[in-house]
Amino acid sequence: MSKRIYKFITIMLVAVMVLSCWSECGITTNVYAAKHVTVTKNTKQNVKWKLKKGVLTIYGKGKMPNNMTFDYEKYKGKIKKVIIKEGVESVCDNAFYFIKSIKEVQFPKSLKEIGENAFEYNKLKKVELKSKVKIKENGLELYHAKYINIPIKGGKISLKNGVMNITGKGEIPVRVGNAYVKEINIGKGITILPMWAFSGSANLKKLKISKTVEEINANAFSKTGLKEINIPSGVKRIGPNIFSECSKLTKVTMPGEFEFIARDGEESTPMRNVIDKRDTNVDVVKFNTPLNLDVISGIDTNNFVVVKNDPNYKVINGVIYSKDGRNLVRVPSKRTELKVEDGCEYVASSAFLYGLYESDGDEWFLRCSNLTKIELANSVKQICLETDNYYDRTEKKQCNKMGDYLETIETLSMRDFNLQEITYKGRTVKPQTFIKQIFGKTRNNGVLDLTDELNNTIKSNQ
Repeated sequence: MSKRIYKFITIMLVAVMVLSCWSECGITTNVYAAKHVTVTKNTKQNVKWKLKKGVLTIYGKGKMPNNMTFDYEKYKGKIKKVIIKEGVESVCDNAFYFIKSIKEVQFPKSLKEIGENAFEYNKLKKVELKSKVKIKENGLELYHAKYINIPIKGGKISLKNGVMNITGKGEIPVRVGNAYVKEINIGKGITILPMWAFSGSANLKKLKISKTVEEINANAFSKTGLKEINIPSGVKRIGPNIFSECSKLTKVTMPGEFEFIARDGEESTPMRNVIDKRDTNVDVVKFNTPLNLDVISGIDTNNFVVVKNDPNYKVINGVIYSKDGRNLVRVPSKRTELKVEDGCEYVASSAFLYGLYESDGDEWFLRCSNLTKIELANSVKQICLETDNYYDRTEKKQCNKMGDYLETIETLSMRDFNLQEITYKGRTVKPQTFIKQIFGKTRNNGVLDLTDELNNTIKSNQ
């Protein structure tokens, strides 16, 4: 072998070894490598990255390119810390999605935006932003953080030693559900609690909501450890299932009138469940403003309490009556038995036949599905078949096309009607002998016949 050939082979081997060393040591790599895209010499990137010994450094000037996403399968376990250098202005959507090994991120003061799902499912132990940053949906995972400091409009979100304080103006811009928080104080100026705002905070024991809050969105307090909660009287809009899976929650204080707000794209009536007996154990709901009966169809509980100055209603043993006590108005939906109080003269059928109407599926969901027995007081004079109270305002708008309300009542599904016995002065009526399920062309569910039988029993025993 000539010296010239030997020298050429030696140079090539050295070159291969150097390139290999660069790759192993994490020497600066063009951003497109994250997506396995071939980059030509003419490609210019303002923001680049390098990975060395578990530390990913992002540096440069301007926005992080939309394709700088780190694939979970390729980078899981390999990235433990992320350092974003000054000059970088954004983190792109899905940048570090599902890379659970990331436990620390250093954010620069130059950062202006964090994209959707950018740090979702990361296990960040400390989150500290140095400036106000626009955080898109699921952009920042706070669940595992023991220390939080996030500047927001007019204030900040902070967590230290299990106490979270939120001050600012307008909507809380990020979900703050956290495994370590025990107490949350929502300060003056905050007006909107977003969907899933505090969801998952299983150790949360104490919550103070500012009087400036006006809107609480779906599942805001779901899966929290709260035993009771006080929603200020100034809250005007409430979303569905705000207490879902709150197994320890037993007492709720809330406004007696509010506007229901559905999730985006959802208009079906059953989504108006504000407190659902299927996944909560709420025993008492206390209203801190005069009651509008419309809200009752979305609340499951054993007992109601109304304000003393309510102009229309009063409560006896947890049940809602008219102000003078002569009319039975609403039975709490979780009751299994009811004894109508002396002095009550008129029992509205809507007191225990109220519910939610699903317009799309033509379904009727009775709230008092647990009620099996009613004992009428001797003072009762009549069972009143009331129609308008079957529907709250939204339901009336949906069901006007159905025509006369009496005809509507006769055709409602009684699937959830489990009342077995109604007694009056020792006489017993068995409702199930009158009730018929609606099938095919059957258009009479038996409610009118049952009402007639009860009124005949009352009349004959007076």
